[in-house]
Amino acid sequence: MRPRVYGGQPKGNSDMGMGLMGVRVRYAWRGWVLPVCLLAAAALWAQELPSDAASGPEGPSPLRLGVLINQGRDQSQAMWEPTATYLSEHLGRPVRLVPLPFESVELAAQNKTVDLLIANSGIYADLENKGLARAIATQMERVGDGPPLPCFGSLVFRRADRSDIQHLSDLSKKRLAAVNPDSFGGWIAALDYMRRNGFDPVARCAQVMFLDDHSAVVRAVIEGTADAGVVRTGHLESMAARGEIAADLLAPLWAARLDPSSEDSPLSTTQAYPNWPCAVVTGQVDEGTALEIARALITLPKGHPALEKARLAGWAPPLDYAPAWEAMRRAGLARPMPWTPEKLGSWVRSHLAVLVALGCFIGLFLWIAARLYAARFVLSMRQAELE
Repeated sequence: MRPRVYGGQPKGNSDMGMGLMGVRVRYAWRGWVLPVCLLAAAALWAQELPSDAASGPEGPSPLRLGVLINQGRDQSQAMWEPTATYLSEHLGRPVRLVPLPFESVELAAQNKTVDLLIANSGIYADLENKGLARAIATQMERVGDGPPLPCFGSLVFRRADRSDIQHLSDLSKKRLAAVNPDSFGGWIAALDYMRRNGFDPVARCAQVMFLDDHSAVVRAVIEGTADAGVVRTGHLESMAARGEIAADLLAPLWAARLDPSSEDSPLSTTQAYPNWPCAVVTGQVDEGTALEIARALITLPKGHPALEKARLAGWAPPLDYAPAWEAMRRAGLARPMPWTPEKLGSWVRSHLAVLVALGCFIGLFLWIAARLYAARFVLSMRQAELE
């Protein structure tokens, strides 16, 4: 039976082919629209409102300033409370101090339980590399009559009467005291220095003890419970200036002036690294507030209680913390952050343009492929009819 003819054209397989083409084109559109819609939804979900934008009837919520405890909790609280008070007065909103032990700093940044951080350079460099924090100012310290410096390092030392320790290899089978595995000046910088010079203290020392306090490390060496110690630069000089130890009781090892141009700068076994930063936690502080905090710190007047209590000479614009992260990496302490919703959101935000472009390209490719397939199908149907 011949197919019915309308308007001089056969309507049968051809009509079916066009119908199939329409169905396939419709599904092709769905194939690329859906990924783009999902990307757009992910982008909207990833956009986080900074916490300092939230305010209630009583005014803006308090800013939470996390500070690393490296001198004991009470002493750290006393050191940084005036800084929190100063920022509160300058910003016109409460600033609450949150002391953090070494192991809690990264967790606080991940969980966003603090808005600002003052932590050592190694911990911060790791947080920066993971996209969890951004430095807005760098500490400047003055030891004795030395110049104010925005850098520091590690000092390895022994008792002055321990002449049996002269070279790195002499630390073999000895007891080494340090501050904490996450302390940059009190361990990591010195660990990197020793390993780069062919000595691994973890493998070759009889014991590596962590005492969580720089002064405790000094006391351990003086009392003989440790043969050598690691503290941040300037700590021995500061203890001697306060009359806590005799200046000639301890001897620095393999040390040079932190600032070669000044004979009054502290001694350091390692190279100079950028000093501790004040940083904003990602997604917690808007840019305007971050700039205001940075300006307040950098313009702190000399002799202000916030500087005196923290034993600082001032604050400077943030330095590059890449050298600190490299030392962390070489020491094997730059740990990757596990994937979390917060990390996924941060990654999507930083790659949003590429993701949208890729989604559009894939969608366009699928649409063209569907059109070509449908056209080829129709053409094959027409060829079959002609045969």
